[in-house]
This record gives sequence, C-alpha cells and structure tokens, in this order.
Amino acid sequence: MALEKFLKNLGLDEKSQQVYVALLKLGDASVSRIARESRIKRTTCYHILEQLKDKGLVSSYIEKGVKRFVAESPNKLKNVLEGQLFALEKYLPQLRSFYNLAGSPTAIKFFTGEEGAKQVSEDVLNSKKKTIYSMGSIKNVKEATGVSIRFTKRRLAKKIFEKALRIRGEFGEDYIKRQRQELKEIRFLPENLEIPILVFVYDNKVGVICSQKEGFSFIIESEDFSKTMKMIFQAIWDISAPSAC
Repeated sequence: MALEKFLKNLGLDEKSQQVYVALLKLGDASVSRIARESRIKRTTCYHILEQLKDKGLVSSYIEKGVKRFVAESPNKLKNVLEGQLFALEKYLPQLRSFYNLAGSPTAIKFFTGEEGAKQVSEDVLNSKKKTIYSMGSIKNVKEATGVSIRFTKRRLAKKIFEKALRIRGEFGEDYIKRQRQELKEIRFLPENLEIPILVFVYDNKVGVICSQKEGFSFIIESEDFSKTMKMIFQAIWDISAPSAC
C-alpha cells in the first residue's frame, strides 16, 4: 500500500508501523494494551515505542506507577521529513564533493517530468553564491513540478537573495509586498516578453524548467553561457518595470 511505503521511507519498518498505527487508534494507552492492539510482543512493543518517542511521534507519562504512551498528532511526521531534509543539507556538500571527483560526463543534463523540474529546483537551492537570477512564468513551473517544494522557505533558510523577472498577471499585491522580507527584488517583464518557461542563472550554471506541456527541464554548466545569460537578464531587467513595495 502507498501509506505503508510512505511510512517505510520515514524509517518505520513493518512492526514500527503496526505499533504506531495502533497507538494512533488508541490515542493513550499502556504498553500492554498497545501490544495487544498491534499484535506485537510486549518487550518488542516497548522498544519500538521508545524509538517512536525519539522521533517525536509519541510521548509518555506515568499514571499510578504505570507508564502510558500518547500518540502525537500525525502532523509531527512533517518534523521527521524536515529533520531528514536538514540532514541531507548537512551532508550534501560532502556527497557532492565525491560526485565532483568523478567528474560530470557532460555539461548539459536533461530531465523529464515532475521529478526533472524538482531536480533543477534542488540544484538552484544548492547555489554556492548567495544571489540567484530568475525570469519567467511561476504559474507554469508550479504546474510542472506538481507539488510544492517549499522553494522560497528553503531559499530564505540559506539566505540566498533572488532577483526575479516575473509576468505581471500571475501575481497579486501580497506577493509584491513580501519581496523584502523574502529576500527578493522583483521587476515585471515587458508585455511583449511573457516568457513561458522559468530560467535560473546561478553559479556557473543555467537551469531551465519548461511548462508541463513541454515536460522537460535541463541544466547547462558553462561559465561562458551563464555569463551570457546573466547579461541578457540584466538587459531585460533594465527595461522592465520596478514593482511597488
């Protein structure tokens, strides 16, 4: 089942899933009660509950000398995911250094579908320089990625500033008002330049996410090409209308 696979990806094996789901149903129970509900041996059940407690999915308290466990809200699963993401961010530079040692076989990488769009976004978020440049349609890209990748929140956590050229009709006033607090400077593209893709220029790379209809994305790693695209960005920036804060 999809749910079982999802929980397994969070680090919950089959027995842990049984115990966790049993406690979710019970809400608040003793180890013995949880063991019966999950059909797991009491000693094994207790060990699993302590592991779930370490993950923040379960809490415990003592009542009349008996230890009882309480299921935390399933929303806490988000904390587990964020913890895994934090760990990935921590070790990603080391993993990337191994990749760099091997050397990339090509300066151009093509991706397809939603996962491809996400891969380009992830690469942009790993920019070494603290300023990135983007231009084009956010609406089309959101459709291409399928789900939220929390790009802005993660960019802010890394303190990466974004200069953005956007299509005026895609945004409301709130988007403009938030630009300073979101470490962003926005200008609107001229009406005759409604770019349907989203182009990122960062480090010595150019990442492109096409619309859902096109269904592909790519990254070009080239010092000359990225410099050229940055100059094109600046030329369009100079003729684009500043947004009112």
